Amino acid sequence: MRTVVSTVLLVVAIPCVLLAGMWTWAYFSTPAVVTQAYNRELARTAPTIRAAQVPAALLEQIRNARPLPEAVAEALFFFPGQYRPNPVRNLQRRVFASALDHRLSADEQLQLYLNHANFGPLHSGPTPDKDIVGFAAAAQAYFDKPLTNLAPEQLQALLDALQHKSIQSAS
Repeated sequence: MRTVVSTVLLVVAIPCVLLAGMWTWAYFSTPAVVTQAYNRELARTAPTIRAAQVPAALLEQIRNARPLPEAVAEALFFFPGQYRPNPVRNLQRRVFASALDHRLSADEQLQLYLNHANFGPLHSGPTPDKDIVGFAAAAQAYFDKPLTNLAPEQLQALLDALQHKSIQSAS
């Protein structure tokens, strides 16, 4: 009986306590991280865009590409670079996404995602190997036009780039 109880504690109770602690930490640290993100947005020289400036069809395409809280968590909390599947990283992203979903409205999440999604480096052009951050900067870098003027296929190419697929010019 004693081994059964200790096994249950090891297998069930301890991971639950750790997960609850991680979620609580994420929930209470979210305002500070979001404030830092807004400050980076204000200090950045790269083009930023407000959700109200983007046509509704493009916004829907962005919202439907992947769950918005997870996308925002990825953009704010995790370093850019090659994605390597990792169960711990996936769990952390989901915990932060849950905390963000409780703390921010859908419009605030969309605003953060539009301006903080990291597309990685552009390997040519005036600033090679400098990370492209935000949809407005990516539209300018890849298609040489503002985000508001992109065709749905071009926006889909940007969304695919975020999913670490190769981007091809759809112009």
